[in-house]
Amino acid sequence: MNTYLAVAHTYTSRRWMVLASVGGLLCLAAMLFAMGRASDTMQGGVMGMNSLALPLMIGGLLLAMQAKYQFVHPRARLTPGFATPHIVVLIVLLLCLVVLYPMVASWHLHYAPLGALAFSALFVALVVWQIQVMSGLLSLASLALFFSYFQPTIAAFWVADAPGLALPRIAVFLVGLVGIGAWLWRLTIMREQDGDYLVPVQSGFSQQSRMEKSEARQLISRWISRNPLQRLAVDSWHDRLATLPPQSEADRPRLLRYGMWMVPMPLMAVQMLVMIVVIALVQFLMFNSMKTGEGGIQPGPMVLGQLAILSLVTPFIGCHMLATRRTRLGQDLLLPLTREALIDGFRRQLVAMLLWTLGPAAIGAAVAAPLIAPDVITLDKVFAAVATGIAIQPLMLALSLRLALIQSGLKRMFGMVLVLYLLMGIAVVSFSTFTKAGYGWGALIVTMTLALGIWSLKWARKAWLNAEFG
Repeated sequence: MNTYLAVAHTYTSRRWMVLASVGGLLCLAAMLFAMGRASDTMQGGVMGMNSLALPLMIGGLLLAMQAKYQFVHPRARLTPGFATPHIVVLIVLLLCLVVLYPMVASWHLHYAPLGALAFSALFVALVVWQIQVMSGLLSLASLALFFSYFQPTIAAFWVADAPGLALPRIAVFLVGLVGIGAWLWRLTIMREQDGDYLVPVQSGFSQQSRMEKSEARQLISRWISRNPLQRLAVDSWHDRLATLPPQSEADRPRLLRYGMWMVPMPLMAVQMLVMIVVIALVQFLMFNSMKTGEGGIQPGPMVLGQLAILSLVTPFIGCHMLATRRTRLGQDLLLPLTREALIDGFRRQLVAMLLWTLGPAAIGAAVAAPLIAPDVITLDKVFAAVATGIAIQPLMLALSLRLALIQSGLKRMFGMVLVLYLLMGIAVVSFSTFTKAGYGWGALIVTMTLALGIWSLKWARKAWLNAEFG
């Protein structure tokens, strides 16, 4: 019994992750009981996605990562009787995630229990196998299943009380259980020469150990080697270093872009832009499939609002990459650069990434807005959106730079969420002031936001100049 308790304790060893998970579960429980027992089939299962798919995705992700931390280690092969207690504890946790939680959620939300169980088993199987093999196809499959609640016909399969669907649901449930069982078996037979014998380290997720840093490098190199186009872009990008002329002191900070990303910045920006466009397109199709009308969901304005939120999230992706680079800044300080030139060089690279990404996104939104939301596009709203977007950029950049100094990935993510809500609040206040209180009050809010952003940029730069590296 002590052995099983010790194994269970490994799943609580990451304090901040456990606190975040417990807090998320409490918030989810409060949300579930606040929603009542009304059926959700008329809304295409939107609440089913939030109450079932999202917790299952997070829970499966955490369990799979922790399981690989345990089994991708020499002790898993050298310690007698290592596999049995770890697999038993995993089975208990998976039963709570795949069976117990969906049953409670289906009872409270008045969903079909078999449908909830079928979805949970299949979805968790996809999630854990995606973490196991790091496959892009499995990621797409799990995302498709995640968003299936927005398709009324498929959502009815998961949530509707239809006795005729019992056998298909049982079949799907058994397929999911077989997938989960195969993953548990795979954990016990992995060897160092296998392609999936890697810890799914999130680079910069925390203060990594030497083993975790080594695993992160292997993971990135294997991921690049599997994609010929990505490998060609990375190799050609770094091959340019041999052909560059000697750099003057003023031009040396431009070389810092080679340590920021593995590919040219325009290509990185294109990847982020494609991600934004795909998310916006999927959401437009989902909202468009729902019932609209007076007082209902309007797809055009909803998608434009989502684009605005995604534009606020984009700098945090650069923040994460800069935080990853921070672990190597001890060596970067040995370069023939002053500390000020080094920090300003990183800031310029982050600004360039934002311009490459948000510039085309803003142009695309301006072109699409009259087509998808012609009724709400007026001159005052366009002016308010442009003024708000420009005014919030310095503050958004400054807070992203400052968050990159936080070494703990979980604390940094928590800070990103708080900052995102802060920026959304400022944007809503500025936009509403322009459209409801007039241009004078709107100009005052924009000026105050700009002043706060400029001061925050100086504050973030000072924090970087005084930070300890290495």
